[in-house]
Amino acid sequence: MSENETLAVNFQIDSPEIEVALLGTQDKYVALLEEGMNVSINPFGNQLRIQGDAEDVHLTEAVLNQLVGLIEQKIQISSTDIVSAMKMAHRGTLEYFKDLYSETIINDRKGQAIRVKNFGQRQYVHAMKKNDITFGIGPAGTGKTYLAVAMAVAASSGGSGTDYPDPASGGSRRKPRFLAGGPQGKGRPLPAANLRRLKFDFWGRTHRTPNGPGDD
Repeated sequence: MSENETLAVNFQIDSPEIEVALLGTQDKYVALLEEGMNVSINPFGNQLRIQGDAEDVHLTEAVLNQLVGLIEQKIQISSTDIVSAMKMAHRGTLEYFKDLYSETIINDRKGQAIRVKNFGQRQYVHAMKKNDITFGIGPAGTGKTYLAVAMAVAASSGGSGTDYPDPASGGSRRKPRFLAGGPQGKGRPLPAANLRRLKFDFWGRTHRTPNGPGDD
């Protein structure tokens, strides 16, 4: 088979739940995959018919396998994750794609691992690790506050969540601050009730402390 010869393969999907997560509602990610991988993709039943140049088809199969692997780990994928996978496939680094999502921030009160759910969240978490001040800007419900609290709890001393090392002051302690997002937030501390509700997910109790973050 020559390099430019066309190839058609059927990609098997094990369950309807995986299919919806992989292709999006109403198959909205199909066009994105077709454009990014230069192939045609036709869903039918529990299979995807992939057609195009042999090299592109094989790369598309590899991308889909990586994305299915994330879905099986209960990681919700978005267009950002698909674009990241396609770029890494073209660069020859796709084998490292899953490593982006392998870090666990902390285990919640039920023992379940809290980790990033997409590439954008991974960038956000890494920014918080590397910088004293990090601005998380985005739509409501994308995990900005939840991940910030998880990071603070994970870094807190003795699980108290009231302070953490300040690298800018030679390791002295300071209280983490959580600032409300959106135009109305304007840098105001997260309301104490909201913060305590988020803390409950990690500790299993309110864990209210005098002058804790958001309490002053």
